[in-house]
Amino acid sequence: MTSVGNDLIKQVFDFLQQFNYNVKIEGHTDNSPIRIEQFPSNWEFSAARAAEVARELVEAVSSPTQLSVEGFAQYRPKVPNYSRQARTTNRRIEIVCQRGSVRKHMVDVLRRNSK
Repeated sequence: MTSVGNDLIKQVFDFLQQFNYNVKIEGHTDNSPIRIEQFPSNWEFSAARAAEVARELVEAVSSPTQLSVEGFAQYRPKVPNYSRQARTTNRRIEIVCQRGSVRKHMVDVLRRNSK
């Protein structure tokens, strides 16, 4: 991971920690098959991509109890994989705030403020 990527992740999670969100880190690949010993398929590769971000977050700013990791391989592309640029777009990490945790946070804030 690049230092720019690390800085961006830290900024995002510094913000998210203010709200005590549970966060899911989703790994994605393009549709080009990968078959190496370390990653026999895009499933393992996408999960490893997400896990790397999770490890960086835990080391930098975040509690592991608030994180989950999921790999989607090539099955949730943002754009069709028709070109090199499209495949590059589909190789990504998405950081998702868990909706239930946002709702719980808002209820907790309202309860604290009503006392």
